[in-house]
Amino acid sequence: MLVTAGEKLIRVLGAAAIATVVVIVANTLRDRGRADATRELDDPNPRVRAAAASRLGASKHRGARALLEHALLDREDTVRIAAATALCELGDRAALPVLREAMLDEEDAGVRAVIESTIERLAGGSSAT
Repeated sequence: MLVTAGEKLIRVLGAAAIATVVVIVANTLRDRGRADATRELDDPNPRVRAAAASRLGASKHRGARALLEHALLDREDTVRIAAATALCELGDRAALPVLREAMLDEEDAGVRAVIESTIERLAGGSSAT
């Protein structure tokens, strides 16, 4: 069976349309997940807040940085650890001043160690604290 140039074009355009829809759906789901995580940072359960911080870090969205910086002030150490780890995953060096301040104010040695590690990684291996 011979395929005409017009039929090939229709197949290519159809495949392109499907690919476009897949990208739109994926972006919508990603944005919805980020919105859920943002809302969950205020959840009364610290496990939910910590998981939300982790998801924001995995999102790689620059808008997550300010939310994660704020989460460094959470009353629960697990949330602060998740926030510092997520900031490391984001890889945004603009978080360094807030991380340095958080490290100085942090009373928990374990949280302080995670924050210090994040600072070292973001600063390229040298912590200037």
